[in-house]
Amino acid sequence: MPPPTRYDGRVAIVTKDVAYEGSTHYAQGGISAVMSPDDTPADHARDTHVAGDFLCDSRAVDVVCAEGKDAVDRLIEFGAEFTRCENTGELHLAREGGHSKKRIVHAADMTGKEIERALLETAKAHPNVTFYEYHVARDLIVVERPEEDRSEVPEDPKSTWVREEGKGKRGKEKRSGKTSRRVCVGAAITRRVDGAKIDFYAHCVLLASGGAGQLFPSTTNPGVSTGDGVAMAVRAAADVTNMEFYQFHPTSLYTGPGGAPKKAPNENAFLITEAVRGHGGRLFNHAGERFMPRYDQRGELAPRDVVARAIDVEIKRASLVPGAPACVFLDVTHVDAGETLTHFPGIAAELKSRGIDLTKDRVPVTPAAHYLCGGVCVDLDGRSSVEGLYACGETAYTGLHGANRLASNSLLEAVVFAKRAAADSARRVENEKKRESLGLSRSSPLFLAAERAGELAVAAARRAVGREPRRVGRLPRRRRARPAHPHAVAVPERHAHPRQLVAHVVRRRVVAALAEALALLDQRVHAVLVDRVAGVGAARVEQGQGRVTRNFARRLRRWQRQPEAQQGSEDGHVHHFSVVDL
Repeated sequence: MPPPTRYDGRVAIVTKDVAYEGSTHYAQGGISAVMSPDDTPADHARDTHVAGDFLCDSRAVDVVCAEGKDAVDRLIEFGAEFTRCENTGELHLAREGGHSKKRIVHAADMTGKEIERALLETAKAHPNVTFYEYHVARDLIVVERPEEDRSEVPEDPKSTWVREEGKGKRGKEKRSGKTSRRVCVGAAITRRVDGAKIDFYAHCVLLASGGAGQLFPSTTNPGVSTGDGVAMAVRAAADVTNMEFYQFHPTSLYTGPGGAPKKAPNENAFLITEAVRGHGGRLFNHAGERFMPRYDQRGELAPRDVVARAIDVEIKRASLVPGAPACVFLDVTHVDAGETLTHFPGIAAELKSRGIDLTKDRVPVTPAAHYLCGGVCVDLDGRSSVEGLYACGETAYTGLHGANRLASNSLLEAVVFAKRAAADSARRVENEKKRESLGLSRSSPLFLAAERAGELAVAAARRAVGREPRRVGRLPRRRRARPAHPHAVAVPERHAHPRQLVAHVVRRRVVAALAEALALLDQRVHAVLVDRVAGVGAARVEQGQGRVTRNFARRLRRWQRQPEAQQGSEDGHVHHFSVVDL
């Protein structure tokens, strides 16, 4: 087991299903890395650029290819057991489509399952890691943070315009040096067992929710791959790119007419790894012709997008022939049967359960949605455009894949960027804790939780009232009064304005929410609640004492002590508080 990191923090892992359910569990081929003396990171980088149609980010490509060997060594330290050569004991390296060298480290044809086993066992054994299985993330919790004034105001389009009061009747507009930045402080979670809604607050949030293959009729992705992470990032205003680049794996098992039998009506497409073609597998069309050499000089070892498009053309040609199945056929019958069964035991067992012998029969295959090459934009440390929000794996767009992913680069990217994101988040947490100890941080989870409760209360009041009134005064006596709200207190008829009554009904909910916010602040936090939340001046909580000053706390207590029927002014009508005051 690797030595502990220098930051000993607490981690909550929230999963929609069981912890192992995800695309990693079903990854067959392997993890690509430069492990052989006759291979170099430059060769790996070149293959990656070619497969990505030269739309890859060269910085991300160089980082991932250079750190590939360290990533594999770290997985071995965690306990992952990869296939090794019987004679030498060295790692067995396979070759897949798009690779110019043998560099695929694998565990038979169940590499993802083995990597996930080792990582889950290590994580569950750590006392500071807690798993929350069968919990669904609804949304990210994001707050706005103003930037500090600077000596020189930059020409930033995100800068806000403010109106300076006291400069004549119309005021004077000026450019403000304060800009707004968005900070992710947690996630809103629903527990699937009972539907309970739970908010998780943290200094750092990492999205690793996989792709969105379930959006397509046929996909190799499991049922949990519904694009939740990207959707939450979009709602949080994080940068997202290249969503149009969705990779289709060329060889998933065909279960339509004339193909393999189905096990379930709505089953996912069963993947047949690209390593089968790297092992010598050949593709034939409905007429029994080997067709890939006509499309690319690399034949079956061309990148996935090339092979998938060629198969699509052949299937459309077959549609003109009566009775021809809508698929092509993968053949490894010419390869030694013993070697085939040794390298692909999982695939052979699955096909055998459907009545197909991998060593004797041609396997019907067709393209299926497989991998999202785009996603949440992150830098080389996994940071998104929203402060405190990280992403890695298929959810993230690191720039490694470009328009098409090179085979077995996905597991490598996930391991490299997960390590980088963990290191950067540890530095961020340490910095935040130092600021908290000095009383300078406005990003501590407790403070942000309290402020968030206040913001939600104000938003609820605005929605209920319909608009944000600056002042709710009495109406002229000549105006005809409208019917009173059924839940409002009795008021004189001349004051029964609907907006007043609705504001009164909403007010108790707002006060309750603000009381919850103040209770959170009482938990030995040293922070300042901003004016726009309290509305009546900053409420300061002294560390260790939980003492809230200013008039707001006294007014809140007095209001809570009053009976329902007496919560009005002395003359009988509702208090004229604006939403901003609350």
